[in-house]
Amino acid sequence: MGKSEISVRLGALAIGALVVIAAPHAAWSAQLQGVKKVHLVSQSGEEVVIGTVEFAARDGQTGYSIKIDNPGFSEHFLSMRPFKCLEGAEQMVCHLPYPHALRRQVTAEDLTDLEYDLLFLHKSSGEYGINFWNGIYYDLVLGPDGTITGTLKETDMNELASPPVEEFGRLIGPANLSEADGATHRFPRLVIR
Repeated sequence: MGKSEISVRLGALAIGALVVIAAPHAAWSAQLQGVKKVHLVSQSGEEVVIGTVEFAARDGQTGYSIKIDNPGFSEHFLSMRPFKCLEGAEQMVCHLPYPHALRRQVTAEDLTDLEYDLLFLHKSSGEYGINFWNGIYYDLVLGPDGTITGTLKETDMNELASPPVEEFGRLIGPANLSEADGATHRFPRLVIR
């Protein structure tokens, strides 16, 4: 076998490897296209739509734009900041916009940017102000049918007070998250579909 034949065969193997690597991305990327609704899910299974996410291919990646909006949101000025909140008899849940730069790109294994766009704080309905250590973080997972599900974790949102050292750096990671008792939270789950 000559050098040129070996080069052709190696080239064909490399192209085959690229196809194998690209195929899984194409499969999950196709699931994350178009507009999907964001639902907070109560303990009883009731779903409240709080906004939409529009996924689209962008520069070879899957990018997204998000809009948090629900007629049930009320505007509150808490701890010197404006919040959109869902009021409840016992617990108020308020969206906390992420204050630093995000790429707004996701992969099947890394939905962190989207998690950062879905940060919340909770407080008792009669409580004055809001405490940033009462943070709600939804740990997101992409399912085989393209549905994204989020499990509520607790975290201290004071971690967001200072910007990350590097642009797009991650301020909240697994070490900052605690398991939550779903029975003590109004919306223990989040679903995007």
